Amino acid sequence: MKERRREAVRSSAEYRAQLDALAELDLDAQTYADTLESMDGDLKDKLRAVIAYSLDLEIEATGAAAASKRMKERAESLDNRVKWLREYALRAMEATGLGEISTDEWAAKVAKKPPAVVIADGIELPAEYVRTTVKTEPDKAALKAALTAGKVVPGVSLVAGHRIQIR
Repeated sequence: MKERRREAVRSSAEYRAQLDALAELDLDAQTYADTLESMDGDLKDKLRAVIAYSLDLEIEATGAAAASKRMKERAESLDNRVKWLREYALRAMEATGLGEISTDEWAAKVAKKPPAVVIADGIELPAEYVRTTVKTEPDKAALKAALTAGKVVPGVSLVAGHRIQIR
């Protein structure tokens, strides 16, 4: 019994090493699936390794998403600071009549912006100046309810599949 368990652990470790090597190759989905199929060994051991590897990747993906969110927030914060600093410099240059400032590396000058349209809050524009856009998309909740109630909607069907539930 202990020997079988050691063998399963060794097989899982070998599959894990093979899965790590496959991930480095950046294969398309079909080639990846074909390569998994060609790996030798007990199917249960292979599936244990695949599911364990998917759990590790899920943790890594969650961490990457969190890091990405933090980086996005940091980028937005830096962009806001850049805007504030440049607005401050512009106001100071305008207030003092200083049209240009330069160093050996850069030059900054007060430049005129093209006119922009500003619409006062609460104003109702004449129809000729209003553009109406319509976005249509399927209401999947309504379609599901209709199909579940037995209605027939041409070209639409309910499809139930399977998923792996991991606890």
